[in-house]
Order: sequence, then structure tokens, then C-alpha cells
Amino acid sequence: MSTRELAHSMIDKMTEEQLKGFIMLISGTALTTPTAKPLRGSLSKYANPELISQEEGAWERAVQEKYENT
Repeated sequence: MSTRELAHSMIDKMTEEQLKGFIMLISGTALTTPTAKPLRGSLSKYANPELISQEEGAWERAVQEKYENT
């Protein structure tokens, strides 16, 4: 089964409410509120610009620290 066929099969089985939620999830906006803002950038106020340079390899360092002595 191709990816497209799988997606169509899944969507066909969704209820109207599930389908609305799915569309809201992938579009980043609420269907019921015409003035809804996109989710992109909504958490930017919590960003710490000083840590952006440390993002590269952060996961690898965290795993190494956690499992270093096991």
C-alpha cells in the first residue's frame, strides 16, 4: 500500500470531529475561530538566543552525560 493510499484510508475512517482536529493540527490554525493565529513562532518569547549556538549536538551530549557511567 502506498503512502497516499494509506493516508486516504486513514482519513476515510476519521469522524468529522477527528478530521477537523487533524486539519487544525497540520495547518496550525483553528477552524472554529476565524481570528486564530498560526502556531509558528508562538513560543519564540521563551527562546534564549545565547543557547542557540549550543543546539548542534545537544542531544548527543545529553545522552552521553546520562549513560556515561553505565
